[in-house]
Amino acid sequence: MLLLYCIFFTVMVSIQFPAGRVPVVRAQRVPTERVPSERVQAEQVRSERVQAERVPQEIVSEPEIVPEPEAEIVVNPESFILPQVGRQEQYNQALSLWRNQNYSRWSGAISTETGEDRVIAFLGEALSRGTYRAALATIPLSFLNGPGRTYESSVYLGGMVQARASLQAADQEKLTQLTRLINASSPEFLHEKRPLEFLAVRGHNDLLEDGALMISMMDPAVVSLDIIPGIFEAYTDWTLFRPGADNPFENLTRAALPVILEALSLVVDANSGAGRVLIAINGPGEVEYNFRLGKALLDYSEYINDEIWAGIGRSLVFSAIYTDDAYDASFFRTLFPSVFVPRAVAANVPGRNIWAWTAAQSISSSSRNNGYDIAVSFPAGETHYMILRGVSPFSRIQLYNIDYRSAADFEVWDSSGWVYNAQEQTLLLKMRHREEIEYIRIFY
Repeated sequence: MLLLYCIFFTVMVSIQFPAGRVPVVRAQRVPTERVPSERVQAEQVRSERVQAERVPQEIVSEPEIVPEPEAEIVVNPESFILPQVGRQEQYNQALSLWRNQNYSRWSGAISTETGEDRVIAFLGEALSRGTYRAALATIPLSFLNGPGRTYESSVYLGGMVQARASLQAADQEKLTQLTRLINASSPEFLHEKRPLEFLAVRGHNDLLEDGALMISMMDPAVVSLDIIPGIFEAYTDWTLFRPGADNPFENLTRAALPVILEALSLVVDANSGAGRVLIAINGPGEVEYNFRLGKALLDYSEYINDEIWAGIGRSLVFSAIYTDDAYDASFFRTLFPSVFVPRAVAANVPGRNIWAWTAAQSISSSSRNNGYDIAVSFPAGETHYMILRGVSPFSRIQLYNIDYRSAADFEVWDSSGWVYNAQEQTLLLKMRHREEIEYIRIFY
């Protein structure tokens, strides 16, 4: 049996494996981790990257770094209010002291004075102090007969025929200038001092309205320092001469305040520690500019009841009057307009455009069926001179309720008198006051 099995195995092997092809028995290989080549590794990285791009990923962006804006510099307006004039009472006291100091200085130097502004300031202040006659006696001949005397001082010193001609020439020159600028739609007409007052008092209403219309159409963004004093003057004068009407200068005043604030400087003296508030314009007229701006700003702020800006206005005025004595007399007339100083005043005669060049404290009027009366206030016992413009031809005049005839030499009389120029509709008067209020009664 065993022999048969061996023969069968031998035959089967010879059939599957011919001669020369003996099978080799190999050891079983245990699977191991295969290390890929560098090329394969690169392919895998690229494959993973492509796969990652195909799968939506949540995008996490880095926060954007935005630089912080520069801090805005906030200017406190109250920092430009000087402590010496922080309150109205302090300002009044400072002006009173300045007024007394200047009057004392003017009195000591008047015998050689040739400047008209100081003669006017001296005589105006003397009237308020009750020393007018004594003051008149000290005015030097060098001024009385000199070239510096004009219609401005004629209200005290006479010379009315010459004063009439020079007043008319000065008025015409300013009117021509204002007309040219307003017709050209130029805001530079505000460079002129008190342009609305000039036009309103003299009855140039059409030109005044044209100027107001032009201002109402002006872009507030173009407001500049050179016209700002005129803007505030015009705002205040509009409230006086056009009460109740919309003020065309209101938008410009609002635009002007930040311009002023940006330009203001507080200068402190290193030795005394005294402060001065101003806008530096780096040129001639800086003191006058700051004074005009301060007074105009003060009047405006008092009208709208803004105490902070009023304090800045007081500080500008205070700084200017103590900067340079050369301007003391001209500043005096602006600071104390009711103290018997020469000025143009509307007589307010109903239906008539009559105005006066006068130093009277006040002027008013009333109408009658056959004419009108003009009441003039001046210290009793004193004499002054007036120019009335816009007086149409009349039949007679009364002074002290007595008919007075015209006289060419009226100025030399020790009483009142008058002369009339019908062509110019101008009445020249010398008024000696028996009472504080005297009347010019004109009949038609």
